[in-house]
Amino acid sequence: MRIKVFASLAIVLSFFASSTAVAVDDFSCLNFKIINKQGSWSLSEGPLTTKAVVTWSIFDPGNCITKAPSGTDVSGIGWQSANYIKGYFPTIWSSARSGSNYAIVLAFDIPNTWIAAVGNAPGIYSGGMGHWPEYKSFAARLWEYEVITRKVSNTQTTTESIEAWIDASTLWNKILTNRQKLQRDDCSPPTTSDSAGPQDAVSSVKVLTAGEKPKISLEITDPGNCISLVHTPPIGKAASDKLLNFKFWDKEASQYWANLTSTNPSIIRASTTVFGKTVKSNYSFDPFFLFEKDATPINTKDTISLIDNKVTVVSELDLTGIDKKTLSPTSEVQIVAGVYSVFDKVSTCYSGGWRVNWTTSSSFTVRYSSGGCTSGGLTISYQVVSSKILTLDLLETNGASKAKAEAEAKAKAEAEAKA
Repeated sequence: MRIKVFASLAIVLSFFASSTAVAVDDFSCLNFKIINKQGSWSLSEGPLTTKAVVTWSIFDPGNCITKAPSGTDVSGIGWQSANYIKGYFPTIWSSARSGSNYAIVLAFDIPNTWIAAVGNAPGIYSGGMGHWPEYKSFAARLWEYEVITRKVSNTQTTTESIEAWIDASTLWNKILTNRQKLQRDDCSPPTTSDSAGPQDAVSSVKVLTAGEKPKISLEITDPGNCISLVHTPPIGKAASDKLLNFKFWDKEASQYWANLTSTNPSIIRASTTVFGKTVKSNYSFDPFFLFEKDATPINTKDTISLIDNKVTVVSELDLTGIDKKTLSPTSEVQIVAGVYSVFDKVSTCYSGGWRVNWTTSSSFTVRYSSGGCTSGGLTISYQVVSSKILTLDLLETNGASKAKAEAEAKAKAEAEAKA
């Protein structure tokens, strides 16, 4: 009996000894997360080349990365021009760790001649997917894909991919944004599932100096403090004889590219007649603003800056050609500007399945949809802001005061005559 007890105890002790001898697999690397799989782009223009830096932020509390891209990549980052000619730019990879945060950095130079060439290519600035000749937004681009090896546990590894992808329109948007120096530390991108983004930027205008060449101040604000670019809205004829407004990569750039890339571009548009109005959009690709065909544009000289952390355009208007006799106390000058803001687009998904469409009582067609999701992340939204100011307030000098008094007297006489 005693021998059996000792034998049983020995078996139990040997079981515990063997259990503690086997190491338990560590799955702390399951907390690994790539914060921005597409990378964050920044550009710095130089006289001959533009320095591009793409950064990936990774949460890696378990120090799980075993292999990441590093050093000089001979093949480099791929580029493609509007006519589908391809090539590569040399790149340098580096990485750094700070606590649980791990960063991978890709740096390379883009020749300014290449950037100018893809900018001047017709049809680049379109939101289309390349199905029609005029829609070539994805024809000119830069791209790179790399793989990271990381631990899943002590006994298992896996690979994660990162990518750097930018089309010509987004590249030029970043360049023009840098030139205007409108980036702010307090940008808080609003979140929305609307593909067009929020339309909540507003503007206000005031007179700085009056006369035939008055100076005005146009202040533009948005709730998230994320205005990235302000430029004169491009205009093109529509079948309705209205003038349609689009963000600059939605139509061929030939008619306004020179202004966009000028060292002194026009930032606003001004008119002494009804210039345009906001319209309700039925679809995400419809314009939000229609310019009237009989608008009378005014030449402007513009500068843009951040004043008291607000986007401000100071403009000199040329009113020398205005016939003051035609003005009334209610005559107005309309000021408009195209505003580009950053917003956080929510990824949306739709389910797939079979759809049966009965054509008669005995025949039908069947279509299958696999479903899918739209991409999310930081995106650029676009809208036009509009403000109006009395023309006589702009002309309020000695000569204009007389014109204003005469206009007011004329309006009063007409009102009395009607009465």
